[in-house]
Amino acid sequence: MYYLPVSIHDIQKQSKLKNTLTKSKVGGYASKKDESSVLKSMLKRAEKSKSVCKFAISQHRHVNNTLNDVQLKPGGIVDAIRQWIHSTNEHQVCQMPPTKSCNTKTYTIIIMAHNTDRFKKLGIALNDVFLKWKGATEIVLVWNAKRSDLLKKSTNTTDNSYSIIKDMLQWNINPTHPFRIFYAFEHGLTNNLLNRYHPSIAPRNEMLVYFDDDGPFYTTSKFIIKSGIELWKRNSNVQVGSYGRRVAFTDDRITKQLDTVLEKTVQQAITNDMKQNKDNFVPFCRNDNDGEYEYTDSKADFGSHIILPTGSIIHRNYMCFIWNPAFKEAREFVSEHITKPDDMFVSLLISHLSGRGPKLYPRKRYAGYIKGINASSSTSNIASSNHRRLLWENTEGWFQVRTDAANSLMRYFGSIPPPSVGWCVGSPYLFHNGSRYQCSVDYPKVETLPWMSEWGSSYHQCPKKKWKKNNKSRQA
Repeated sequence: MYYLPVSIHDIQKQSKLKNTLTKSKVGGYASKKDESSVLKSMLKRAEKSKSVCKFAISQHRHVNNTLNDVQLKPGGIVDAIRQWIHSTNEHQVCQMPPTKSCNTKTYTIIIMAHNTDRFKKLGIALNDVFLKWKGATEIVLVWNAKRSDLLKKSTNTTDNSYSIIKDMLQWNINPTHPFRIFYAFEHGLTNNLLNRYHPSIAPRNEMLVYFDDDGPFYTTSKFIIKSGIELWKRNSNVQVGSYGRRVAFTDDRITKQLDTVLEKTVQQAITNDMKQNKDNFVPFCRNDNDGEYEYTDSKADFGSHIILPTGSIIHRNYMCFIWNPAFKEAREFVSEHITKPDDMFVSLLISHLSGRGPKLYPRKRYAGYIKGINASSSTSNIASSNHRRLLWENTEGWFQVRTDAANSLMRYFGSIPPPSVGWCVGSPYLFHNGSRYQCSVDYPKVETLPWMSEWGSSYHQCPKKKWKKNNKSRQA
């Protein structure tokens, strides 16, 4: 079990981010929602879902399950928030991000690793991609192991990562270099996937761009990531990414309500309506049929609730919420569950905090973008055989336990957030096939994205002059 800070003040002390985590004003679109108001809003939604479902919340968190014995109690977020609100009067620490951050020019790239098995591949990505991006003024490696483990590897000339480890250690002690190492264990943390979101990292930029240490790095086309950055600027209070995962439901009530929500959300995106309908969350009751987590490489542009870390972008202020004591029970579930579903927890939490679903930008066609990383003559979107799938190759019933984790977390929050809408909404590429929305092309050119060109309504969500100025002064 992972032991978390006992209070938010411990997080403040560790993070040295008291001012930046409590105040957020970017480009004139400051958020007025503090921790207290947003938690009360979440509580109200959860209580409404509970009344709709009319089920008794189980008092037992751990229940027998043939696949995994760790479960969250349905609707448990109600008790969790109530207990935190009543336990202290200090609820002004975390601050919601602004809805837009048009003037943000720079970002922090955060990568996490606990061994050096994939460092050769990571090293190529660092030297050939990340260190060449002018906007990436900070690159942080979250090292989830002992510092001595990394130092030993740096002197091992038989390790094929020897050279890049030496470079990393040298960069880390150079105060003018954008690369630095965050030694998680030295901040009282353990080997936890959620460490990449910990406030103690103290990133200097408000925009955080995440990558796994094994990529896939064919996502790193500067034009594709640039489109993700520009999409985030227009939606800085949601999670933006390129790898979405759907949970497909068979329950008639849920399916119909989600279809209605998607239709409504697509129309809001088409008309550039920034106001979010408060009823866009669908109650998920204890006796409803489980949804099926779709573990596939197909692009789930529409209907995604979960965003994988690689290529995802969030606002720095969400670090405070992710590690807020109110969500301790959910964090423990992540650390104890066999699949370590940090991606599910982060995506669902951000949606419930913001009241909005995630936004997706398109991927790049996989065609061996960087020599030595993704060398392949294939032009398909299938990941390289070197790409690590976390634990799935060694875990029997992996797909089912991922489904188990998704259902447990969704029931814990008590409702299903609004789904993602496709990157093509607002463009001529949007069509409806009779059952669902789709984008007519898979790999568009950047200039055909509605938020990247003057013909798109979402392009004008950020002031035109500022966009042109930023566009000329930098590249992703």
